[in-house]
Amino acid sequence: MDDIIKYLERRKYDRQDYTGKIFFATNKHLYEGDLVNFSRTGLFIRSRVLLPVGKIITVAPPYLIDKNDKRKGRIVRCDGEGFGLKFIRQVISQKSFERRKEFRQIYSGNVLFATKNKLYVGKLKNFSNDGLFIKLNEPLPVGEIIKVALPYSQNENDKRKGIITWSNQEGFGVKLLRTFELRPVIIWQGSFS
Repeated sequence: MDDIIKYLERRKYDRQDYTGKIFFATNKHLYEGDLVNFSRTGLFIRSRVLLPVGKIITVAPPYLIDKNDKRKGRIVRCDGEGFGLKFIRQVISQKSFERRKEFRQIYSGNVLFATKNKLYVGKLKNFSNDGLFIKLNEPLPVGEIIKVALPYSQNENDKRKGIITWSNQEGFGVKLLRTFELRPVIIWQGSFS
């Protein structure tokens, strides 16, 4: 049966099963899904977010050695569980994945931030209106939501939530979230009667 599916999908390389989270982004949004399998040329993501066939997205494959590698791909199939992605032959730089629109300002000083389990002190290296680079010797997972006390703000009680968009041995990048980005989406309110 697997040979028939492989023939029908015209796969050149065998897929390897994988169980874990994966992050993917369109031009406007960052999403999280479950990576089901992958090969050299593509992967399958189980997700509640179903994107149309033909859509080009950027993914951060967790199985790559360099955790900051990003890949661009085109959605080639979509079903009720998720979608299949075929890689476009191009490695994307970290800067283009973040799509920075704001100029980063250099900063040298301590910054306090917290995950839901722990309080940290890191070194803030640069910032903009929508992002931060924090130096920390302990790598934190991509996708982690943190709360940061902004030391450069005029308001000393200024705290913002953010999501870690990349992480390595030097530190991590944070996209600061607007408050409405964390609210749950209500799809249906009402009854069927």
